[in-house]
Amino acid sequence: MRRIPILLPLVTCLTMHGLANVAAPGFWDAGHGSTLTPLFSSEAAAIADIQMRRELVRIDLYRSFAVVKGTYWFYNHGKASHRIHTGYPVNGSVRADPKEFVRFKDLYHLKVSVDGAPVPSYRLDRHPDTALLSRRIDGASAVEKADNWYVWTMDFPAGREVKVEVWFIVHTPATMTEGYGKLQANAFTYVLQTGSAWKDSILNGKVLVTLRDGLHDYHIRGIYPLQSCRHEGALLLYAFTGLRPAAKDDLIIWYDGEATAPGVLNADSLFRVVEAADTSILARTDLPVLDRHDFTTPMPTFVWILLGVMAGGIVLLGGLGYLLYRLVKWLIRR
Repeated sequence: MRRIPILLPLVTCLTMHGLANVAAPGFWDAGHGSTLTPLFSSEAAAIADIQMRRELVRIDLYRSFAVVKGTYWFYNHGKASHRIHTGYPVNGSVRADPKEFVRFKDLYHLKVSVDGAPVPSYRLDRHPDTALLSRRIDGASAVEKADNWYVWTMDFPAGREVKVEVWFIVHTPATMTEGYGKLQANAFTYVLQTGSAWKDSILNGKVLVTLRDGLHDYHIRGIYPLQSCRHEGALLLYAFTGLRPAAKDDLIIWYDGEATAPGVLNADSLFRVVEAADTSILARTDLPVLDRHDFTTPMPTFVWILLGVMAGGIVLLGGLGYLLYRLVKWLIRR
């Protein structure tokens, strides 16, 4: 009968095992942008000649969506001109702190221009050249679900700079999870690590975020990398030089706002607004850091209740076991 007390810790351990994390920690269905990336490994020889010299990304954050305009300047250091496929990821996930990964949503109203001329872009799975689907995606893309891309063809003349502009809209209502903890708000991430696929480092990069729709800096719960953004009023600036980006450099903004996706949007009007953003902050060096790092997820109420019930059950079973043990001993003595 002495085995009864020994069994109680075993029961407790087995029960607690059922409370193990049930969801991978991360941001789910976050809105996103990404540094342009070459797409196919078969074009690696051309990619080795092409450097992304500069990038300027303007992001307008609204309560349930974000509008993005990215401008990128490339230079072909080689002696030959190159034509390659370039793209933006549609759906997928990237490894990033402070959570293990960010899973992002679709892009909407994407348009692309090269040196001021519009360039047609297609979802890879709907591309008129169906042979592209059988080609191997570049492993340096850092995107797990790499069969889901918007892609276009670009020319990079030898010894010349090329300017690429992209516009798109993303929905930002997202879920932050960690174990049983879950929190609904908005998340936007700008994935810089895809820029490491190009030649050398990015010489100069700036990401300008404008808070719209009545948002203020106090609506922002967390920014990663920590202490990376400087701010003034409704403007945030993430700037870097000489960067060969990795996952630790990806920008994540976690903020309060409406938890529902927007309705019909006038994309052209929103694109004009993002282009008209105040850029005077780009030249400032005296701005304070916006220090936000609340990436916590509260323990759900049902978990606390379950833990309480378990604790009560353990005490009750322990008491009953002890009484049974004493009863058996008394019967044996008789």
